[in-house]
Amino acid sequence: MTTTFKAGDKVYCPVIGNRVYALVSHSDPKNVRLKLQEERRAGGYLEHEYMCFSSCGRSYLSGVVCLHKANKENYERLSQMYPEMEFETPKHTLKGSELAEYLLSKGRVFFAHASDCDENSAIEDGDIFIFSELRNGENSKFFSKQFGCYKYAVPVEIIDNKVVPMELEIDTDTEDTIKVDAKKLSDGDIFCHKAHDKPFAEIRPLKEKNYE
Repeated sequence: MTTTFKAGDKVYCPVIGNRVYALVSHSDPKNVRLKLQEERRAGGYLEHEYMCFSSCGRSYLSGVVCLHKANKENYERLSQMYPEMEFETPKHTLKGSELAEYLLSKGRVFFAHASDCDENSAIEDGDIFIFSELRNGENSKFFSKQFGCYKYAVPVEIIDNKVVPMELEIDTDTEDTIKVDAKKLSDGDIFCHKAHDKPFAEIRPLKEKNYE
């Protein structure tokens, strides 16, 4: 099966180097580009700032497939094919309930949208709670001391005074050693209903409930 590449994908490209590269858009939607590092261009590897590929990963210069998705399987395969190259470890992006479960498993406390319907409903509702505990149970595992358990949780952070969903990249082989940059909050803190898209300064406390 042919692999299809698009802007935003993280890839390996052994003909350029051993790093994980991010693809960017091309004027032709059927193609993608990889931005070359300054040291490569300065060293005369290529005179151009970008190297172009078809959506199936073939190089414009050689017609050979040069791109490989940056995942654990390709990391292991390419490491065997090119033993002289120490490839960068691929990363996995955590978000939504997967990130919430990861943070709670590390003992973190964080702000999050929450819902019992799905993650999109949690974001659209805009409610913000503080979650401090991961409980056993298929349906309601994300626990907030003030508002009880929810099935879905979308951790959020404050960027430019706006509440936005949080994402976290972790190394697939060393995730237990990754330091998570999440605020440690007290269980007594709780923030306002319908806070979606409001400046953080406008978020106000709600009357607290106590679920155990």
